[in-house]
Amino acid sequence: MKILVVTSIFRPFRKGGTEVVAEMVIDALAKEYAVTVVTIDRSAPRFSLRPFVLEEGGVRVIRIAPWNIFSYLDIDRYPFWKRVIWHIIDCVQLHGFFLLWNSIGYEKPDVVCTHAIKGIGYLSFFAIRMRGIPHVHTMHDIQFTYPNGLLLVGQEKSALQPSRLLCVYAWYTRFVLGSPVAVVFPSRFLRDWYVSRGFFKRSRIEVMANPFPGVSVAAPMDTALKMLHTPLRILCIGQLEPHKGVRFLVEALEYSPVPCEIWFAGSGSLSGWLEEKAQALPWIRILGVIKGEEKDRAFREVDYTAITSLCYENSPTVINESLGLGTPLIVARIGGVAESIIEGENGYVFEPGDTGSFVAALEKAYNNKQYGVMSAKAMYDAQRYSLESYIHSLAILFSAVCPKK
Repeated sequence: MKILVVTSIFRPFRKGGTEVVAEMVIDALAKEYAVTVVTIDRSAPRFSLRPFVLEEGGVRVIRIAPWNIFSYLDIDRYPFWKRVIWHIIDCVQLHGFFLLWNSIGYEKPDVVCTHAIKGIGYLSFFAIRMRGIPHVHTMHDIQFTYPNGLLLVGQEKSALQPSRLLCVYAWYTRFVLGSPVAVVFPSRFLRDWYVSRGFFKRSRIEVMANPFPGVSVAAPMDTALKMLHTPLRILCIGQLEPHKGVRFLVEALEYSPVPCEIWFAGSGSLSGWLEEKAQALPWIRILGVIKGEEKDRAFREVDYTAITSLCYENSPTVINESLGLGTPLIVARIGGVAESIIEGENGYVFEPGDTGSFVAALEKAYNNKQYGVMSAKAMYDAQRYSLESYIHSLAILFSAVCPKK
């Protein structure tokens, strides 16, 4: 089977969890199938319509540069008004359509799998539909109803009663996306979000939690009892941004009676602010951007991972990473974040943006007399998110939606 995967960002570039999941799945699929990736690259010919194919690590990669005022890879560097213009062009530009149309014609895949298509252009969905190739789309966020994909706590009213502009945008994206033969949602929250808004009426709907490569379905559960540290060690990893609840976390811990040491890993607009705070607050530790074994070691050395997001998220990959390494979580009950957490069994849940609720969860975590059991339960639960199980489910889906030859 030949599979064409379309994703805005692919190695060596990276922005967030979407491309981490996409890259993980692509590499696993490439072991079983012939896989070609279509992705954005600044160095690709700017106005060319011909596919530029390279062999990279056993995967065929077509790198393209759809026309816009700047590359999607650089969008965070520009002011809001320029990003608005960029988004409008991305919705209607035809360059990405023709690039994907030609790529499909050149590769002749049996199925097209799309992840994030920002920067490639929304009309690229038409290219897939017009080619008549079975299309499986994996949804990662709410960007097809909110252009920037962000809905914060306290803005729920705008979701229930969206502005006329947002209504027009949602109508347009619903029309452009149409109904792929199948749509994969990593969380029930995201499935319900789109289905309740009239998306994908004729699509096969699947809920498949994002995988974590460090978990093997054949691996025995680690039953070694772990002990809590004093002070309690908490890891916050990812984008260091206000909407991720970074400022909320620091301010809540300043008033918490629980002795804690918070480890921040990642980068973002609050990096400088955190470094200043760390000078005055000795219980803040800055790790910077960590990857691979260094990241795994950080998960193993802390007691809990905290997700204090103030925005509606799908299913952060850090949840599965933490569970897979036996580290329970303290997470906000927002979007699909808490779907994998069973209160008191593999972590604790609190109300987003609520300091009192967070401190209460923290106290329960600190007074946990069965922490070793909880750690083992986290590892056991993570087996549901093994990469091999995810690929097996995808293979079944491909067999069901692709015509038999």
